[in-house]
Amino acid sequence: MNQERSYNQTLGGMKTKTINRTKYLNICWMCGKPYESYKYDTYACSPRCAQNILYARKQGFNPPAKMEQLTKEKNVKDVKERFGYV
Repeated sequence: MNQERSYNQTLGGMKTKTINRTKYLNICWMCGKPYESYKYDTYACSPRCAQNILYARKQGFNPPAKMEQLTKEKNVKDVKERFGYV
């Protein structure tokens, strides 16, 4: 995805740069819902799920240690097709 950012330079005026950003397809640890994010290492699809994960960790319940491996092992072909990755 391309985005444009404008920077104010003191002598040269406004300068515009084109920035290429990559979207990643992730699966939420709490609810299992697929979502797209600009960050590679996100674990929750919404602030609500993020708070639920945090609360569970404070109570002593850790998420699966190998969540990335479990996500890769799941059949995510239909999710990839729905988001246009295949």
